[in-house]
Amino acid sequence: MGFVSLIGVIAIGVLLLVLSFTVVMTIVVYAIWRTRNIILPEVILALMNIFDYPVKRTFWFFKIDTEAVDLVKTVVMNKIYEKQFSKIPPQERLIVLPQCLRHVNCPARLDPNEGIVCVKCGLCGIANIKEEAEALGEKVVIVPGGTFAARMMKKFRPKAVIGVACPAEIREGAEIAMKHGIIPQTVPLLRSGCVNTAVDWDELKRVMKLGIGNAPDLSDTMTKKAIIQN
Repeated sequence: MGFVSLIGVIAIGVLLLVLSFTVVMTIVVYAIWRTRNIILPEVILALMNIFDYPVKRTFWFFKIDTEAVDLVKTVVMNKIYEKQFSKIPPQERLIVLPQCLRHVNCPARLDPNEGIVCVKCGLCGIANIKEEAEALGEKVVIVPGGTFAARMMKKFRPKAVIGVACPAEIREGAEIAMKHGIIPQTVPLLRSGCVNTAVDWDELKRVMKLGIGNAPDLSDTMTKKAIIQN
């Protein structure tokens, strides 16, 4: 076998290997997306970093929302870092909420140093979450975008962060946090967009209370009514 032929055989072998891993990872990602069951999360995360693009293209080919791939990656990262996050005191945690969770008639205004300053109008669920988080000792910021969120992390220098956003943005934010030694947990939006989005408030509360024990639930009737109306 000549040198050129050998190179051809190796190239075909590598291509078949890549295709095989792509098929396997597509099946794994789809299964996690449907069941939320994760085995060997560190291995899955490493492989997702390598096969992210081909898996997304495969999802696209079969008309499956490619955002599911980002969602699965955030679920896997949550699994990996949950124990470390639980060990960090609430006073060293930062919760980053997107401004799109606000009601369309929200009267709050942007402070260049603090983000959106909630006035507790009761039109959305943010006031209740902020009250519960602060009772636990956690800091909450409401931001107009990813750049502002990065500025807030730099300002407050937390050891852990809880990010709420659409899957693609929280995936990117979690990766940035890890690069700076900040332990991430994420809660994806149930409905993405620029306004009138939605999140699982109960899931956010669960993450807020990781490692804290039997924390009190400070939910009030007015806020619950506002959530239903929103």
